[in-house]
Amino acid sequence: MQADYSKQLGDIAAALNHPATWWQNSWFLATFSAVLGVIGGFVGQFLLALFSDSRKKRKLRRMGYRYAAHLCVQLDQILTVMDDTSDHSIIPEALNSMAIDS
Repeated sequence: MQADYSKQLGDIAAALNHPATWWQNSWFLATFSAVLGVIGGFVGQFLLALFSDSRKKRKLRRMGYRYAAHLCVQLDQILTVMDDTSDHSIIPEALNSMAIDS
């Protein structure tokens, strides 16, 4: 004797043929995901540009401060050399040794 599954098969067929709600519609989900992807792309590009600009500014600021500190050290060395000499003349060899490396 074989079991009768006709009622269960009828219930399964009815569930599969049931119309989907609006949020389960495949076209709606595809359109919604595409719109979210485009919005995410715009936001991502904006954040990338913001991060890139801040990184460039930080790098340039560090270079400027490094150059200013280097100039202050050179000025201190020049003033020290001038104080050490009796006739307050600048020693050319000392100045040449402090030239900025390029």
